[in-house]
Amino acid sequence: MKFELKFDENIYRNQMDLLRDLAWKDKIAYYKNSHFLGITLLIIGSILFFDRPNFFGFAFIFFGLGILIPYFYYYFKIKSSYKGF
Repeated sequence: MKFELKFDENIYRNQMDLLRDLAWKDKIAYYKNSHFLGITLLIIGSILFFDRPNFFGFAFIFFGLGILIPYFYYYFKIKSSYKGF
């Protein structure tokens, strides 16, 4: 006696999308628009720094990188885990 299950690709894809949303939905929502703020802070900081190096240029660059590094980390982590599914 042979037992076979029919494989439905649509159901599989829906399940993988649901698992991704359950695991990463909060992180995606939190970091969704943070890259715009991070890039803006980097541009402002670099303009202030190259015009005349001062504390505010360093601060804007520091805060911009502080926003962008977690964004890129979670973006590539989510992308690679989604490929793994």
